[in-house]
Amino acid sequence: MYRSAIIFLFLFAATLTQAQHKKIKWQAKYGGLKDDYPKSLIKTQDNGYVICGSSASADGSLTGNNGIDDVWLVKTDSIGNMLWQKNYGGSKSDVGSCIIQTADGGYFIAGYTTSNDKDITTNKGITDIWCIKTDSTGNMLWQQTYGGSDDDKAYSCIQTNDGGYLVAGYTNSTDGDATGNTDIMNFWVLKTDGNGSIQWQKSYGGNYVDIAKQIIAGADNSYTVIGYSSSTNGDVTNNKGFTDVWVINLSQNGNLNWQKNYGGSSSDEGKSIIRTDDNGYIFTGSTKSADADVTNNIGGYDLWVVKTNKTGNILWQKTYGGTKDDEGNTITATTDGYVISGGTRSNDNDVSGLHGSGYTDDCWVINISESGVKNWQKVLGTNMVENACAAVINSNGTITLAGQSNGTGGDATSYIGLNDYWLVTLTDSTLHINPTSVNTVANIKAYPAITTGIVYITSSDNIQGTFSLTDISGRLLSSGTFQSHHTIDISNRHSGIYILKINTSGKELIQKIILCSN
Repeated sequence: MYRSAIIFLFLFAATLTQAQHKKIKWQAKYGGLKDDYPKSLIKTQDNGYVICGSSASADGSLTGNNGIDDVWLVKTDSIGNMLWQKNYGGSKSDVGSCIIQTADGGYFIAGYTTSNDKDITTNKGITDIWCIKTDSTGNMLWQQTYGGSDDDKAYSCIQTNDGGYLVAGYTNSTDGDATGNTDIMNFWVLKTDGNGSIQWQKSYGGNYVDIAKQIIAGADNSYTVIGYSSSTNGDVTNNKGFTDVWVINLSQNGNLNWQKNYGGSSSDEGKSIIRTDDNGYIFTGSTKSADADVTNNIGGYDLWVVKTNKTGNILWQKTYGGTKDDEGNTITATTDGYVISGGTRSNDNDVSGLHGSGYTDDCWVINISESGVKNWQKVLGTNMVENACAAVINSNGTITLAGQSNGTGGDATSYIGLNDYWLVTLTDSTLHINPTSVNTVANIKAYPAITTGIVYITSSDNIQGTFSLTDISGRLLSSGTFQSHHTIDISNRHSGIYILKINTSGKELIQKIILCSN
């Protein structure tokens, strides 16, 4: 993906096509003697990491526990050394599903709670969506619960351009904050201001179960949500089987622009979606189907990747895996395609290197080209249970995964408790991606191509010029003039692809920039 329409094409020093020997550069585990489950990983503005999830422990890496499970944050430096950790919650179960770093350097967490005490001031039903805003060191600034008298959960969140937040998950309530639910579980999207007050909320779905897993910013101030649906009416049309991947596109005010479902006659689930530089989408999840939209089933559940145009029509789709169960949990853009992280029980076909017997999961990461050709894959684990929940691409070209692990031996060098947070960075001793490769025209350079926030324009001949920075939909984000050098800060933007255009001496340089700060 991400071919810029450029006069001078930016190329990296090497590709990953033959990279079959990804190695662990460093790894670390965090947790206590009980269950600690990571759900979300981000790269932070200081080049470290934050992992968010839940913990039942009160020892080891933790200094306490409020109840059954707490929301648990771990902040590390760039090589996994823990800098601080915070837990939040009440006397019952509390889970952090998603974390983002906000424009002010703090953090915003979306998840769910069954508590009604300690850090939680209000409970509206069985399970509520719970959102937390913190400062840069994890101190809670405010928290809010959202929901009705039944079950409501959040799995994804983003910060909006007005400083507010969008939260996506599902609602099973028909009262309280959830006024539009039609039947059983619906996609539920809430828009709040910067202090957590609801500005609007809407539910989407039909007569059965509809669960949203991720929300992203779309083109033209729209938003796109992915999940899965078993409904056959309401907002859902053309159901293909037991459970379909369901993608909806929303206006800025939450009105439904379009919706598409994908799959076959069996179970299909959507987990993660990103925008592509042609203004389309690519998503991953799992499929057990072998008909309709799915042209090949390798065995059990397969990892499924689908590329669409801007209105959700399929351009291509491919399955990856072996004869047992495989799934994709997150998809991330790289310089040569995409990295998908998830889990596998297979050890044949597309998968090699399984550590267990095939009855427990290992973490699985696979790199595919822009057209879906498998470049390389890596299985990480022990003879126990591992599964990758997230992956980020670092500015030096390495890949960092977060997942759960409850074993030692194999790839894991330590063991703390029943389930630990596991952070692993992969590299390759024979391959190097040069993220500071530059595109040059008329003695002008723009770099780095992969950044955590800062882009530099430099001139060796004191040349004057103009620049513009747009997102992939063409929306102008920054522009101006420069002489000799200029610095552009995009650290407060969403991770993804941006286009930098530089004009000087009648020549034009166009370069894509990948932001991986969160």
